[in-house]
Amino acid sequence: MRKIRLPIRNKAFQLLNLICAFGLLSVVASGQVVDKVKGKAVLITLQGQTLAVDSQWVTVNDVGRKTGLVKIKAVKGDKAVADLMAGTAVAGESLIPRPPPKSRFKDDGTGQPPPDQADNPDGAAPEEPSPTGRSKKRMGVELGYAMDSFQFSSNGFTSSQFSGTGENFQGFFDINLTQSLNVRLLGGYDIFNAADSSGNSISVSSLGGGGDLQWRLYQKGNNNAFIGVGIVFEYVMSATLSSGLSNALQKPSNISSFVLSAGGDYALKKKLFIPYSIGYHSYLAGSGVTQTAIVLTGGIGWLY
Repeated sequence: MRKIRLPIRNKAFQLLNLICAFGLLSVVASGQVVDKVKGKAVLITLQGQTLAVDSQWVTVNDVGRKTGLVKIKAVKGDKAVADLMAGTAVAGESLIPRPPPKSRFKDDGTGQPPPDQADNPDGAAPEEPSPTGRSKKRMGVELGYAMDSFQFSSNGFTSSQFSGTGENFQGFFDINLTQSLNVRLLGGYDIFNAADSSGNSISVSSLGGGGDLQWRLYQKGNNNAFIGVGIVFEYVMSATLSSGLSNALQKPSNISSFVLSAGGDYALKKKLFIPYSIGYHSYLAGSGVTQTAIVLTGGIGWLY
């Protein structure tokens, strides 16, 4: 029978594979060993080495296959506790260091990253902006509690001060203009209530919409704070005046208000945040009428 000789390059390839396999088994044999796994908590037994807290390690099974990724949280004596970040971990598996991420920089001959990537030295994709960041579209709903105030003058007579509490419900949609400027479009339902010490009262329910130009004074992590100025136009759906006011005042039809506000957004999760604000509303309610409200709002917003 004729013998078939393998080409020299095939023999060299087999030898290279044998060397690589031996090297991997050597690393696995000399590494750390997974002792116990409970949920996402992994207990590791150290074998003559120390592990740095926050370092990341890859779990490897008995045939050299990578199965999971863990992050060291605490080290004491010959034991370490880690969090399972990805994949799986099984008691008896070994650990090898996680290889560093490959750079995706294009070499321009200077040995330096491009200017637009100078702050990202390992070439990794930038982190997704927080819910309060400007590169995401935001919308939400809010409930408001209002401290209402009302006073009028007619034919030389000035009424006493009216006061009361109202409510509103509104939705909003954000349009980002720049890193620090944002327009928040608003629309919703508003109830204005006020009464004086004599029992005279006014109650107005309206649908309104408008916008608030917000200047972000502070942005850090998942929080930001702003001051704003805006205008709201309201269509009066119903207005009730007590008998003592019906002869002195006309029922309002359409009104508008200027708004000064301050507030912020606080992120809860990746796509949820809490909007909150305090606003001073000055109504253009007609000649001789002074109508204001201080409104506290809070709600829930989300990114999409």
